[in-house]
Amino acid sequence: MEPAGDAMHEVSAHANLIRGLEFGFDTQNLYVKVAGAAAMRDALTIDRQVSLNFLKPEGYRIVITGDAGAVRAEVTERPRGGRDATRACPDINVAAGRHLEIQVPFQCLGVSKDATVAFIVAVNHRGSEVEQHPRHQPIELQVPDEQFPSRNWTA
Repeated sequence: MEPAGDAMHEVSAHANLIRGLEFGFDTQNLYVKVAGAAAMRDALTIDRQVSLNFLKPEGYRIVITGDAGAVRAEVTERPRGGRDATRACPDINVAAGRHLEIQVPFQCLGVSKDATVAFIVAVNHRGSEVEQHPRHQPIELQVPDEQFPSRNWTA
């Protein structure tokens, strides 16, 4: 893996389903890769989902479910004191094979450049959270602007 200052980071965890996480980003998207103890296409079911739970922006959640090898992602938003509401975001891409890969456009989270994004990855079984990664603090990043590559990469 690259040093911690680069745009791709690894967060490892030894738990029941999730073995490790990698994430990266560009000016438009957040990318998350989930490595499992078993093939993720088989591990995701109607009863067992993986979710990205956002602390910043608060109240957003992306739930990934699987059924017979097919996966889908659904975005929900819970306003303070309100009920969960499903939000349409057709630009989210999700794929599951050996790993689970998710591409989340920042616009689906209602954030733009310089905003802080913080999230955890959770495993939910029959509606209850059974794993959370990382365990002690969320993954946090700042949405980059157009100058991010030139400030952070050198030839």
